Amino acid sequence: MKRAWILILLVSLSLTLLVGAGFATYFLFNSDRDSNVHDINLQIGGKHEVEFSELDLIPGESVEYEVNLHSEIDVEALVTLDFKRIDEIPEGVAKLEDYAYARITLEDKVLCDVLISELLDGTHVSFECAIGRDNHCNLKISYYMPSEVGNEAQNAEASFEMIIIATNEWSE
Repeated sequence: MKRAWILILLVSLSLTLLVGAGFATYFLFNSDRDSNVHDINLQIGGKHEVEFSELDLIPGESVEYEVNLHSEIDVEALVTLDFKRIDEIPEGVAKLEDYAYARITLEDKVLCDVLISELLDGTHVSFECAIGRDNHCNLKISYYMPSEVGNEAQNAEASFEMIIIATNEWSE
């Protein structure tokens, strides 16, 4: 009888550890991807903000975000991406925006590949896409720092937001 209880206890403990390891593995490997994927329901004339706070890269490293744009109605929309600093970097501190690049692609077409500082200094990225309940535009935003960047970028960081604005008219 005592042996049966020990066997049941060992089997229960083994199953608990196995299930716990499965959950830990799932959350460990899926949490980063989920936080880097944004599904956004755009409204024409509205705007949506995506914050990239304390973006931290080292030379040769990149981080990618995916933004899926859709709408409740079918519309051919002009989408504009505007970038705005959240926090000013103190004088004398390295600014990541001066060393790291942003590559923005729409359905595998490169829209821009520029220094982040250019986006923060007023460069807008605009494109036309058909969005709706069944249609979506898939943006990939990759921030990367070339491996050639040296110690001058050590401890550099950036905090900014991307503002997504959709309209149904081209404006000059």
